[in-house]
Amino acid sequence: MAEEKQRVYEKKREDWNRAHARPFEEQYKIKGLNFRTENIDFIGDFIGTAKACRFNHHDPYAVAIFVDGKHIGYFPAGQQFLHEQIMAKGGEVECVGYINCKEDEEEGYYFYYGRVWFEDVEK
Repeated sequence: MAEEKQRVYEKKREDWNRAHARPFEEQYKIKGLNFRTENIDFIGDFIGTAKACRFNHHDPYAVAIFVDGKHIGYFPAGQQFLHEQIMAKGGEVECVGYINCKEDEEEGYYFYYGRVWFEDVEK
């Protein structure tokens, strides 16, 4: 299994090196929003910063998302390729996304959800 993951990672890196443009076109779910509700004082679109975390005990490839200097969440765990490409850009890059709030109809509580992606890492 580890060999397969390494092979997939190597293929992604080769593809990126070949194209060398806009490797992060897909969008990602924002994880951990509901644990950081005190940092979320808006709903809607945002321009933020994605920072590669060097020392995260839960995920060695963690990428944190900041908006207006506030940590709002993370990219999904295990993003080795994403983490390394951000590190190659100095450890942080601009990102764009959105946050919304929705009510769980069965339980009656509200929760946050959102998506994030890179506008252009070649700037």
